[in-house]
Amino acid sequence: KTLTGKPDLVAYVATNDGYLHAFDTQTGEELFAFIPQELLTNLSSVMENGSSNKTYGLDGSVVAWIYDKDKDGTIDAAAGDHTYLYFGMRRGGRNIYSLDVTDKSNPELRWVIKGGTGGYTEMGYTCSTINVEKIKDGDTEKTVLIFGGGYDAAQDASTVRTADGVGRTVYIADADTGQRLWTAGKDAATPMTNMEYSIPARIKPLDTTGDGYINRLYAADMGGQIFRFDINNANGLALSSSIVGGRIADLAGAAAEDNRRFYYPPDVALIDAPEGRYNSVVIGSGYRAHPLNEVIHDRIYMIKDKNTGLITSAATYTSLTEANLEDVTDNLAGGDGVDDDAKKAELALIQSKDGWYIDLDNSGTWI
Repeated sequence: KTLTGKPDLVAYVATNDGYLHAFDTQTGEELFAFIPQELLTNLSSVMENGSSNKTYGLDGSVVAWIYDKDKDGTIDAAAGDHTYLYFGMRRGGRNIYSLDVTDKSNPELRWVIKGGTGGYTEMGYTCSTINVEKIKDGDTEKTVLIFGGGYDAAQDASTVRTADGVGRTVYIADADTGQRLWTAGKDAATPMTNMEYSIPARIKPLDTTGDGYINRLYAADMGGQIFRFDINNANGLALSSSIVGGRIADLAGAAAEDNRRFYYPPDVALIDAPEGRYNSVVIGSGYRAHPLNEVIHDRIYMIKDKNTGLITSAATYTSLTEANLEDVTDNLAGGDGVDDDAKKAELALIQSKDGWYIDLDNSGTWI
């Protein structure tokens, strides 16, 4: 905010020619453009339009960590405030970048996470939108980045459910340094054996206690699976000893028509229902690489996650399948000419099951 009180806003836009552009929202003036050195070789091809294939540069979302220390509504570096940007490459590559744009006239590259190296050997295409959140590491409050391992391009041609080679993990990184703090999956210290598929979806973070710290994560993958992770922020232990997790749903199968994928995170709501309290976990499957695919039976799911409190043992997680759910495609509980007895019977079934699903029209629909 300027001294006149008018908002001094900047729009940051990532583009497939490889640039991150900064625009003054009042005037439309471009303030600066940043391009990673890894994408410099794309520029001649883009300028000459010499490639028959689509060029991917910075193809992902841009996320900001805005820290206003004195909460006066003005970002002032001298007062200890800052604005940091985080963005991946999506199909442009496997890296994540952080820029300091506290001074919009003098941006600086802070650090780069290079996928495939160091603590990020499992990183695929960085499609998973980054969450900037707070957790406890021991007794220390930390601002962290939470994201999935990304996308394995082999999924573009997989007609049946096939284990991926990269992206099969969930990361928590230090927002200041980019250092990996914790991971679950194939390159974790304690691998989760059923995390076999890449995770391009954003990780869904929750603060179920309202104390300002994230204590639960939901992750969905290319194999039609959903995982839950619980973070104990109050035990005083290091992060590596404070997180447990497990699979809570396996909703795909070996046949081509059951090769369901999750590209987006679930929505979650706490429900007080006649059958008891649960977290309603709602998600839709689809095939983003081939949206006109008519083979896969894509569906919308609602899973009842009945463990609403903090889980501290991995053995507690229960993995649901479609056999645990009610098929509500015909909308019997909703009516449209259905008599009261049929409605009551369907509602009773829904209440007795661990969730429901709606079968989508098999005509290339995806979500």
